[in-house]
Amino acid sequence: METLNLDDTECPICTMNIPVLNDFLEKNHISLARKCSEHHLYDLMAKLLQNHQFKNMPEISASQLKTHFTEHHVSMITVIMQDIRRIRTMQQHLSLQKQNPSVINAYLRLSRQSVSLLNKLNKIDSFKQMKQDIYQFD
Repeated sequence: METLNLDDTECPICTMNIPVLNDFLEKNHISLARKCSEHHLYDLMAKLLQNHQFKNMPEISASQLKTHFTEHHVSMITVIMQDIRRIRTMQQHLSLQKQNPSVINAYLRLSRQSVSLLNKLNKIDSFKQMKQDIYQFD
């Protein structure tokens, strides 16, 4: 049975599946996802890849990195950071409205949710060693 491919093009990161490259991308993605916006994250990662030398690696663009990390390899850190940014946007919209008890309660509930997400984010071990046996001999 053939696997259904819903992507327009094949993902070079998934296709190559090089453990050293995967580890490099995962660690940098985890580290940078906490520090910069999603808009700049994948551009920065593409620049890091260009500066780092990997043998027999095709050019990987920022859009391919974004597709890989948003559709193929979804990171919990990225999801939590997106939720925190959305909460911050909702709070900004609420602060522009006329202040009444329901707006204040909504703002406080969003604040509690944001703190809860930050606690979850801090519990995630950001640089856990990914144990991968590259070569296994019997």
